[in-house]
Amino acid sequence: MVGLGDVLHIETGDGRTVGQIGGTFSMGGGFVPSATFAHLSDADRASAESRCPSTNYWVVGDPIAGD
Repeated sequence: MVGLGDVLHIETGDGRTVGQIGGTFSMGGGFVPSATFAHLSDADRASAESRCPSTNYWVVGDPIAGD
């Protein structure tokens, strides 16, 4: 989230604003076991495991603006 004026906005990883707090937007995703991260580099997997230790994660797809 990023503050723009008096409103917090939701941004994608590339900085595109897709919604704001109190607004409407949707996104896909779901729970995945950590074993599905086998395609990540060793460094990225280690980072995910140290920053968010778990055996399951919530993965979010691209958000779709609703407002």
